[in-house]
Amino acid sequence: MNKRFQTGKYLLADTLAAVLGWTAFFSFRKVYVEGFLPEDYRVYLNDDNYFAGAILVPLFWLMLYAVMGYYSNIFRRSRIGEVGQTFAHTLIGTVILFFAIVLDDDVPRYTNYYQLAAALFTSHYLLTVILRLILTTRTNHRIHRRIIGFNTLLIGGDDKAKQIYDEIENQKNRAETGL
Repeated sequence: MNKRFQTGKYLLADTLAAVLGWTAFFSFRKVYVEGFLPEDYRVYLNDDNYFAGAILVPLFWLMLYAVMGYYSNIFRRSRIGEVGQTFAHTLIGTVILFFAIVLDDDVPRYTNYYQLAAALFTSHYLLTVILRLILTTRTNHRIHRRIIGFNTLLIGGDDKAKQIYDEIENQKNRAETGL
Protein backbone atom coordinates (compact mmCIF):
# COMPACT_ATOMS: atom_id res chain seq x y z
CA MET A 1 0.00 0.00 0.00
CA ASN A 2 1.18 3.45 -0.84
CA LYS A 3 2.30 5.45 2.19
CA ARG A 4 1.00 8.70 0.70
CA PHE A 5 -2.43 7.19 0.15
CA GLN A 6 -2.54 5.88 3.72
CA THR A 7 -1.38 9.24 5.09
CA GLY A 8 -4.09 10.89 2.99
CA LYS A 9 -6.68 8.73 4.70
CA TYR A 10 -5.51 9.96 8.10
CA LEU A 11 -5.46 13.57 6.87
CA LEU A 12 -9.00 13.24 5.55
CA ALA A 13 -10.22 11.60 8.78
CA ASP A 14 -8.56 14.28 10.92
CA THR A 15 -10.06 17.04 8.76
CA LEU A 16 -13.52 15.51 9.00
CA ALA A 17 -13.17 15.10 12.78
CA ALA A 18 -12.00 18.71 13.14
CA VAL A 19 -14.90 20.12 11.11
CA LEU A 20 -17.48 17.99 12.94
CA GLY A 21 -15.85 18.75 16.30
CA TRP A 22 -15.90 22.47 15.53
CA THR A 23 -19.57 22.23 14.52
CA ALA A 24 -20.45 20.41 17.76
CA PHE A 25 -18.46 22.89 19.84
CA PHE A 26 -19.93 25.92 18.05
CA SER A 27 -23.45 24.53 18.53
CA PHE A 28 -22.78 23.89 22.23
CA ARG A 29 -21.46 27.41 22.58
CA LYS A 30 -24.51 28.98 20.92
CA VAL A 31 -27.09 26.87 22.77
CA TYR A 32 -25.65 26.64 26.29
CA VAL A 33 -23.75 29.90 26.59
CA GLU A 34 -25.58 32.31 24.31
CA GLY A 35 -29.03 30.83 24.88
CA PHE A 36 -30.14 30.01 21.37
CA LEU A 37 -32.64 27.21 21.02
CA PRO A 38 -31.45 24.09 19.20
CA GLU A 39 -34.23 24.73 16.64
CA ASP A 40 -32.49 28.02 15.75
CA TYR A 41 -29.53 26.18 14.20
CA ARG A 42 -29.96 28.08 10.92
CA VAL A 43 -29.34 31.36 12.69
CA TYR A 44 -26.05 30.36 14.26
CA LEU A 45 -24.80 28.21 11.42
CA ASN A 46 -25.12 31.27 9.16
CA ASP A 47 -22.69 33.06 11.48
CA ASP A 48 -19.46 34.05 9.67
CA ASN A 49 -17.47 32.93 12.71
CA TYR A 50 -18.71 29.40 12.19
CA PHE A 51 -17.47 29.23 8.60
CA ALA A 52 -14.15 30.91 9.42
CA GLY A 53 -13.66 28.36 12.19
CA ALA A 54 -14.73 25.48 9.94
CA ILE A 55 -11.81 26.38 7.68
CA LEU A 56 -9.16 27.65 10.09
CA VAL A 57 -9.64 25.22 12.99
CA PRO A 58 -9.08 22.05 10.87
CA LEU A 59 -5.99 23.68 9.35
CA PHE A 60 -4.74 24.38 12.88
CA TRP A 61 -5.26 20.75 13.93
CA LEU A 62 -3.56 19.36 10.81
CA MET A 63 -0.55 21.65 11.32
CA LEU A 64 -0.35 20.72 15.00
CA TYR A 65 -0.41 17.00 14.20
CA ALA A 66 2.18 17.43 11.46
CA VAL A 67 4.51 19.44 13.72
CA MET A 68 4.16 16.79 16.43
CA GLY A 69 5.14 14.09 13.91
CA TYR A 70 1.85 12.25 13.84
CA TYR A 71 1.88 11.58 10.10
CA SER A 72 5.30 9.92 10.03
CA ASN A 73 5.52 6.13 10.47
CA ILE A 74 1.87 5.75 9.58
CA PHE A 75 2.13 1.95 9.37
CA ARG A 76 3.54 1.62 12.90
CA ARG A 77 0.47 2.67 14.84
CA SER A 78 -1.00 0.79 17.77
CA ARG A 79 -4.50 1.33 19.07
CA ILE A 80 -3.33 2.02 22.65
CA GLY A 81 -0.69 4.43 21.40
CA GLU A 82 -3.31 6.08 19.21
CA VAL A 83 -5.57 6.78 22.19
CA GLY A 84 -2.77 8.22 24.33
CA GLN A 85 -1.13 10.25 21.59
CA THR A 86 -4.45 11.67 20.41
CA PHE A 87 -5.34 12.58 24.00
CA ALA A 88 -2.06 14.48 24.49
CA HIS A 89 -2.27 16.27 21.13
CA THR A 90 -5.91 17.21 21.70
CA LEU A 91 -5.13 18.55 25.16
CA ILE A 92 -2.34 20.76 23.82
CA GLY A 93 -4.45 21.93 20.87
CA THR A 94 -7.45 22.63 23.07
CA VAL A 95 -5.40 24.85 25.38
CA ILE A 96 -4.07 26.81 22.40
CA LEU A 97 -7.53 27.19 20.81
CA PHE A 98 -9.08 28.05 24.16
CA PHE A 99 -6.75 30.99 24.65
CA ALA A 100 -6.97 32.05 20.99
CA ILE A 101 -10.73 31.74 20.45
CA VAL A 102 -12.78 31.17 23.58
CA LEU A 103 -11.19 33.36 26.23
CA ASP A 104 -12.41 36.59 24.66
CA ASP A 105 -16.07 35.46 24.67
CA ASP A 106 -18.50 37.37 26.83
CA VAL A 107 -19.92 34.76 29.16
CA PRO A 108 -22.45 35.23 31.96
CA ARG A 109 -20.42 33.19 34.48
CA TYR A 110 -16.76 32.24 34.61
CA THR A 111 -17.78 28.58 34.95
CA ASN A 112 -18.90 28.78 31.33
CA TYR A 113 -15.22 28.89 30.39
CA TYR A 114 -14.74 25.46 31.97
CA GLN A 115 -17.77 24.14 30.12
CA LEU A 116 -16.51 25.56 26.84
CA ALA A 117 -13.03 24.10 27.32
CA ALA A 118 -14.51 20.71 28.19
CA ALA A 119 -16.86 20.84 25.19
CA LEU A 120 -14.03 21.79 22.83
CA PHE A 121 -11.80 19.00 24.11
CA THR A 122 -14.51 16.34 24.23
CA SER A 123 -16.03 17.05 20.83
CA HIS A 124 -12.68 17.05 19.05
CA TYR A 125 -11.10 14.17 20.95
CA LEU A 126 -13.98 11.72 20.63
CA LEU A 127 -14.45 12.25 16.91
CA THR A 128 -10.73 12.17 16.18
CA VAL A 129 -9.93 9.09 18.25
CA ILE A 130 -12.88 7.12 16.86
CA LEU A 131 -11.92 7.78 13.25
CA ARG A 132 -8.24 7.11 13.95
CA LEU A 133 -9.00 3.84 15.73
CA ILE A 134 -11.06 2.68 12.76
CA LEU A 135 -8.22 3.47 10.35
CA THR A 136 -5.53 2.00 12.59
CA THR A 137 -7.51 -1.19 13.18
CA ARG A 138 -8.11 -1.66 9.45
CA THR A 139 -4.45 -0.99 8.68
CA ASN A 140 -3.23 -3.42 11.36
CA HIS A 141 -5.56 -6.13 10.08
CA ARG A 142 -4.30 -5.60 6.53
CA ILE A 143 -0.69 -5.86 7.73
CA HIS A 144 -1.40 -9.05 9.68
CA ARG A 145 -3.22 -10.56 6.69
CA ARG A 146 -0.24 -9.57 4.52
CA ILE A 147 -2.32 -7.38 2.26
CA ILE A 148 0.08 -4.61 3.19
CA GLY A 149 3.66 -5.81 3.14
CA PHE A 150 7.15 -4.45 3.45
CA ASN A 151 10.21 -5.34 1.44
CA THR A 152 12.78 -7.26 3.45
CA LEU A 153 16.43 -7.82 2.61
CA LEU A 154 18.20 -10.77 4.19
CA ILE A 155 21.96 -10.67 4.09
CA GLY A 156 23.77 -13.91 4.60
CA GLY A 157 24.04 -17.34 3.11
CA ASP A 158 24.42 -19.63 6.08
CA ASP A 159 21.86 -21.93 7.67
CA LYS A 160 20.54 -19.18 9.98
CA ALA A 161 19.68 -16.94 7.00
CA LYS A 162 17.96 -19.87 5.27
CA GLN A 163 16.02 -20.63 8.46
CA ILE A 164 14.80 -17.00 8.70
CA TYR A 165 13.81 -17.05 5.04
CA ASP A 166 11.84 -20.28 5.53
CA GLU A 167 10.05 -18.78 8.57
CA ILE A 168 9.00 -15.73 6.56
CA GLU A 169 7.74 -17.89 3.72
CA ASN A 170 5.86 -20.20 6.10
CA GLN A 171 4.16 -17.20 7.71
CA LYS A 172 3.15 -15.97 4.27
CA ASN A 173 1.75 -19.37 3.34
CA ARG A 174 -0.15 -19.65 6.64
CA ALA A 175 -1.63 -16.19 6.13
CA GLU A 176 -2.79 -17.11 2.63
CA THR A 177 -4.43 -20.36 3.76
CA GLY A 178 -5.94 -18.76 6.87
CA LEU A 179 -4.21 -21.00 9.40
